[in-house]
Amino acid sequence: MKNWLILVILSLSALTVYPQVSLTGKVVDAENNASLSNVIVMLKNSQGSIIKYTQTDNDGLFSLNVSDEMASSCNISFSLMSYKTKSYALNGKKQEFNVCLEQTSIHIKEVVVKARRIGEQGDTLIYNVAGFATEQDKSIGDVLKKMPGINVDKEGKIKYNGVDINKFYIEGKDLLEGRYGIATKGISYRDVGRVEVMENHQPIKVMAGFSFSDQAAINLKLKDQAKAQWVGSFEAEGGYAGSKNVLWNSVLFGMLIKKNIQNITTLKSNNTGVNIGNDIQNFYSNAWNENSTMMGLRNYINISPKKISNLEKERTLFNRSHLISTSQLWETSKKLQVKTQVDYLNNREVDNNWLKTVYFLPDGARVISEDELGVSRQNHLGGRIMLEANKDNFYLNHVLSTNIQWNDVDLQTGGSYPNRQSAWMPSYQLGSHLQWMQRLGKKLITFTSNNQLCSRPQHLDVVQNEKRLYQSTDTKVLYTNESASYSLALNKFVLTLKGGMAGLLRSMDSKLEGVSLPSNQVVNDITSNYLQLYVAPQLEYGIGRWDFMLNVPANYYHWNLGGGLQSKNDILFSPQLVVRWNVNSRLNVSVSGQVSSQGYDVGNYYNSLILTDYRTLKSGYETYDTSVGKSIIGNIYYKRSLEEFFANLSIFRFWNSSPYQSEQCFVDDFLLYSYREQPVSSDSWFFMGNVSKGIDFIRGIATFKANYGLSDISLIAENKLVSYRSSSSNMSMDVYGQPFTWLDWFYQISYGFSSLESDIQEKEVLDNWQHTFKLNIIPHKNVIFTLSGEYYRNEMSKNVYKDLLMADTKLTYKWKDFELYIKVRNLFNSKEYGYNVHNELTSISCLQRIRGREFLIGFNWKK
Repeated sequence: MKNWLILVILSLSALTVYPQVSLTGKVVDAENNASLSNVIVMLKNSQGSIIKYTQTDNDGLFSLNVSDEMASSCNISFSLMSYKTKSYALNGKKQEFNVCLEQTSIHIKEVVVKARRIGEQGDTLIYNVAGFATEQDKSIGDVLKKMPGINVDKEGKIKYNGVDINKFYIEGKDLLEGRYGIATKGISYRDVGRVEVMENHQPIKVMAGFSFSDQAAINLKLKDQAKAQWVGSFEAEGGYAGSKNVLWNSVLFGMLIKKNIQNITTLKSNNTGVNIGNDIQNFYSNAWNENSTMMGLRNYINISPKKISNLEKERTLFNRSHLISTSQLWETSKKLQVKTQVDYLNNREVDNNWLKTVYFLPDGARVISEDELGVSRQNHLGGRIMLEANKDNFYLNHVLSTNIQWNDVDLQTGGSYPNRQSAWMPSYQLGSHLQWMQRLGKKLITFTSNNQLCSRPQHLDVVQNEKRLYQSTDTKVLYTNESASYSLALNKFVLTLKGGMAGLLRSMDSKLEGVSLPSNQVVNDITSNYLQLYVAPQLEYGIGRWDFMLNVPANYYHWNLGGGLQSKNDILFSPQLVVRWNVNSRLNVSVSGQVSSQGYDVGNYYNSLILTDYRTLKSGYETYDTSVGKSIIGNIYYKRSLEEFFANLSIFRFWNSSPYQSEQCFVDDFLLYSYREQPVSSDSWFFMGNVSKGIDFIRGIATFKANYGLSDISLIAENKLVSYRSSSSNMSMDVYGQPFTWLDWFYQISYGFSSLESDIQEKEVLDNWQHTFKLNIIPHKNVIFTLSGEYYRNEMSKNVYKDLLMADTKLTYKWKDFELYIKVRNLFNSKEYGYNVHNELTSISCLQRIRGREFLIGFNWKK
């Protein structure tokens, strides 16, 4: 009995619970306040022995529970490679630590190890913003351009390793729904700790395991200082260009990012050549945004001044632009999101160009010269409201949208055919998109509904000498597409069966007045309706590092066409095969092939003439027939992210056959474009590649880009069939570096050419060169001197070149969150820019007016 009593006492003492002290906290980078993961948190006694340890998570957070005795006699330390270790003595009480670690260099046998600018966590790459940003940068978009593997084009569209991103998140939420140019140009880089690139990102959670994605998403992780409060900036500048031209540019940007609420609002106004229309452009390629060809939507009237140069947009844009945009997101406790977006753009542009167009014809060349002075006005009002629930087993997305545009153009043309044109080109569109998905274990059920209502009433008025022409067009479209699909995952197979019904009600009326032609040649009264039934079985199979996808859609169309064609029935197949080989974590290869029976281009169904501009007449199809396209596409993607090396190559091969041969001929002073019913084929090659590499010793990046296209086409010119081959290419090399804290620079050299040869013309090749540079010198921590510019050398005709040198300068004074600057643009006061391009059987030479010397003074304040 005594022994049992001793045993019970010992057992109870072993089970005694001693008081615990909780040690929690967060570890961040002292320089940019970015959260640090994998930091080793160690508890050591007075002899330096390790008692307990843990690591921080992805958000830099940690937690340790220790006894009262340990909490009063131990030290806690924080260590991470390439950072200085920090230690604290514990006071015996519950403590919360906010630790800032400073970067340092580690010397190992004369080898210096620095903190990496790019890290990896599974399929996510983490770009440390502080590793790429400089004092001269303003927005996060400026920094993204310097990150290897990420490409931002001139319009603001983002690609990762050659592929468009499919989502742009801010703190894990897609507030802007594809209009992320507002964020990249507005959010200060100082408010962003890191940029996360999530590879092979599937944005719809229920589709995980059912559908593979080869696109990436970008997520901005903000610093704590930019959360839970309004942050933003205000910039204003003013100046003059000549004695009478007053200039202004103002930008107000505000952002609120909370756990369940997000808002971005911006107001912009300028007449300094800044194109703010790109800010509200949607860069997502949403599948539910139906193909406008199938809906027959197009602008039949097109009199915009011709602008096809490669000159920087701000050099040639004479504008007066105003923009207001606001986006709001609310998220409920059940992860249901409500988003609203409203945009209004008012834009006025003035263009002044001189053009010489050479038409290569069987009986010789015809030359037309034009001296254009145009004023165009655009008004755009857009609105969207979205309801979205994105859960592991359920998805709901419902979008109501409207897009209203009322645009007009006044264009006065001198030269071969002096005239004045006025066009009114409004567009009205309402849309509804609904998608519902339910996951039941290995089964997935999807319902989709898409409906569009569109109207485009437009007219053109031309006054030429004593003659007046008037063209009106009015297109109305009602479109619906309803579908359902069932997916089943069986081991390594995913079988999906999709079926649905689509319908189109379309009318197009047009009338041309002022020409001496019978009414049946100048009046269109077209109805073109169809009912589409479709089924699309799809099989996906994954084994090891290989993925296969076979899709065999079948479409039945019942057309009810006016104009004498009556009803038509058609069945079209478009099989597609995709093969992906994930060689390893660094290298991926994919090949896809498709034979596509292309649906009838209903927008081209009309048999009477339409005047598109003062000297161009067009007519469409008079019969029903379809085209067939074949394609093979190959892609190679390679990366060594920790070495900051990314490369991609894409090759495209296309074959097309059509029952309609394009035809052009001159009828008096008009150029008539039409179609002749006879078989025609064309084929083309296209490839593009990109290589980018971070260069550590200059804290910079080098990027090489190249593309090439080759097409063999034919055209009936003046009743003679002419075959021609056109090709074009462009190559560029960019280098950015910051070898010293007081100096950074950017240099780009690019070379391009275009060629044209045909049965009636010898091969003509024209090339062009462009050099772009930017130099920032910081003589004092508060002062920045900037010199930038471009040099162009364009071949106007064989061995005849036109050169242009442009230069700008800027002096900036910075104090805390305030900047004051003065700048001069176009130092040499250049007035015009010349270039030459090929287009079908034409060669176009152009002299374009550019903005003269401008003086501006302004300030920028950030909150």
